[in-house]
Amino acid sequence: MMKYVVLTLAFILELIAFAFFGLIAFTFQTSTTLKTVSALALFILVIIFWGVFMAPRAPKKVTVIQYYVCKSAIYAVSAFSIYVHLGVTYFAVFVGAELLDEIFLYQHNLET
Repeated sequence: MMKYVVLTLAFILELIAFAFFGLIAFTFQTSTTLKTVSALALFILVIIFWGVFMAPRAPKKVTVIQYYVCKSAIYAVSAFSIYVHLGVTYFAVFVGAELLDEIFLYQHNLET
């Protein structure tokens, strides 16, 4: 049961990270149209990248080190975007939830 809660939380955090990764484009000093197109492009690119290289059933898996470097970069940009758009409270909740989820995922991986 706990396994499904942890995996569901991981999936929800990934979706939030992807969305806010794209929203980082709204911090650019350009037109609204370019911001919108850039946000959609970033959102789509990060989803494609994750699906091809980092998803559990990815066709081209990266090494464990590459996985955590990429994941850290994606989540860092997303966390910064959350901070910029929503403030420090949501930033802290996102980072805290991600850290807890990583701890639970690590524990889950040790058990399997």
